[in-house]
Amino acid sequence: MLALNAMNNPSDVIDSGNISLIVKTVKLPIKNVLFRIGTAAGVINRGTSGWMKMRSELSVFNIGPLSFATIPGEAYPEIINGGIESPADGDFGILPVEVPPVRDMMTGKYKFIFCLANDEIGYIIPKSQWDAKAPYTYGRSDSPYGEENSLGPETAPILHLSLKEMLYELNH
Repeated sequence: MLALNAMNNPSDVIDSGNISLIVKTVKLPIKNVLFRIGTAAGVINRGTSGWMKMRSELSVFNIGPLSFATIPGEAYPEIINGGIESPADGDFGILPVEVPPVRDMMTGKYKFIFCLANDEIGYIIPKSQWDAKAPYTYGRSDSPYGEENSLGPETAPILHLSLKEMLYELNH
């Protein structure tokens, strides 16, 4: 019912719009030991680009007032919307690297982010929140689940920097 009502009474109408697109291949280091073993054994056979570097892809595009970004894994929402923390006992003890939030760099009136797009590289965790070694953040007794299912701590900074460069090029 809500969809039918929105179609009959749109709050916005787009009569025409230009399309702009940028796609980029990225090389991501495989630091996760289990992912390295799986890659070396051929269990994870996705194509590498260099020794223990996984190839993946990002894209950003605009269609009129709509802005889109595609990300090849499960990005933590803080990378997309802001609020990255630098908790005590994190493995790197650094300030957030993945700033500003991806959504803030997009210029469209309507902003869409698609994760798990074109690829599945695991969790994409802000480097300042990376926590695979004791002592653990937030008083945990064990490491968080995400680190076990991520390529490694450099994944988020590499993807964020690439998106930042792509969005700048797209919008200037």
